[in-house]
Amino acid sequence: MARQRTNLSFGLPAFEKCPACGAAWAPMIWLVIDADQQPDLLKKIRENRLHSLQCPACEKSIEMNAPFLIVREQAPRLFFSPSPGTTSFDDHNQLVHAIAMLDEAMGDEWNDQLFEEVTIVPRSLIGSEVSGNSSPDAHPMTALRKALAESDNGWKQQYLLLRYPRLWETSSESPLETETGEFRQADHAEDFNKLRSLAGMLAGFRQSGKPVASLIPSPRVYDPSLPLNGVPPSPKFGGPPVTNIRNTSSPRWRGWLKPENRCLVPANSFSE
Repeated sequence: MARQRTNLSFGLPAFEKCPACGAAWAPMIWLVIDADQQPDLLKKIRENRLHSLQCPACEKSIEMNAPFLIVREQAPRLFFSPSPGTTSFDDHNQLVHAIAMLDEAMGDEWNDQLFEEVTIVPRSLIGSEVSGNSSPDAHPMTALRKALAESDNGWKQQYLLLRYPRLWETSSESPLETETGEFRQADHAEDFNKLRSLAGMLAGFRQSGKPVASLIPSPRVYDPSLPLNGVPPSPKFGGPPVTNIRNTSSPRWRGWLKPENRCLVPANSFSE
């Protein structure tokens, strides 16, 4: 008899009381979604309402802005959808944090190869990606260009170009130029400048002569010059220093928890 796999979904309460009416209410914000174990959450992702909440007392609707990681058995096994309106540094940290939560939930079943299977998909395309057809070619070009235009930092734009190479192929240049010209004629300066910038970026990808993957920063890359405190990350997982280690038995931290890495710090107060 096959052993039932552990449900790897993980979430945190958004709040304890409704911000609108004050009624006791603690809805979950799901950060890791096990697609095979919780098809109800997968259905919400397809309908773009995973983080859409409604208070049962006052019926106030609240939209939460949060990233999420989808884990499933079929390839690609991991999908990460970053929060809209964040910086590249925020997106990277959110991904590393989500992977750490998944690592802890999986325990001995964790495999480092999973990190290489992370597929980063913008929020506007994630529903289609998990609807049974995960092929990058399944999206119409208009949807891809719209997702690129809505990508609010370079990290998202670069991974979008890696996932959907049709965007920077020669065939996509003409429609983008047409849209840019239409915005210029309509005197939509902001939209015109954004599309013109995107057209220049796509041209740069086409003319670079390098494999596109070589132009994309690894999700493990971390800038050590940033003034942050904490335990250095595992070389396998990368990311910024970690200020809280919850699972001291995890192989990720064993090297740093040896006696030679310990010190005595005098203190008369502590705050977390």
